[in-house]
Amino acid sequence: RDRARRPALLLDDMQVEYEPYVRPLVPKAAALVEAFRAAGLPIFWSVWWRWGPSEGFNAMDRFYGPAGMADRVNALYNYLPNGGDVIAEVAPISDEERARVMRKVYSLD
Repeated sequence: RDRARRPALLLDDMQVEYEPYVRPLVPKAAALVEAFRAAGLPIFWSVWWRWGPSEGFNAMDRFYGPAGMADRVNALYNYLPNGGDVIAEVAPISDEERARVMRKVYSLD
């Protein structure tokens, strides 16, 4: 039996830590967010954070260790204190939307 389907928007990794890399995408992502809001369709956000080595938290930690931490080039970690926050232009604006933000500690194991 078929059931009604309803589209949803997932914004993945549109977070402060990645802003220099995703900045060109933000205007189009913001337009999508506004269109989904206007249509009453759900929006979900997925962000992650990790600060500093975790003493072998997962296979990637065990392989890379703290390499690149001093230069902030180890992509396993966030370096900004608010690096896991959603970029303001596409961020949730209501309690209902904020409840749809999936915040995760990154693990590759």
